[in-house]
Amino acid sequence: MNKCLRYLNLIELDAKSLMERATKQKEEYIEIFASRRTRDHFDKVFHHRFFQLNYQELSYLEEETAIALFDFYNQVNRISWYLLSTQDMPATLEEKLHYKLGVLQELFEKLELFLSAQIDVEKSKSD
Repeated sequence: MNKCLRYLNLIELDAKSLMERATKQKEEYIEIFASRRTRDHFDKVFHHRFFQLNYQELSYLEEETAIALFDFYNQVNRISWYLLSTQDMPATLEEKLHYKLGVLQELFEKLELFLSAQIDVEKSKSD
């Protein structure tokens, strides 16, 4: 497997893992916030490895893929910042989070589309 394909697969896995935590565990992390008034768990929910990538690794991405990747992780950071800094009550937090996760889902779907296309191209080069 070539380097580009490895990076693309790792990026895809990181984004998928983050989306699963953010969406499938939403009720759980909102309940923890509501009952314990702690924010410590948000870092774990929205943890990702995007900022560990360097320019050489990012240079393997096609322009559209890179833009979709940056858009996705910028929304992740906006959500994380909101959760770590909000003074909203749990019901309001849940409502705003629902909207923000909807935007994140759309950006994830776009990212997946570009990643899948680039992965297919890289696989065909390897054959």
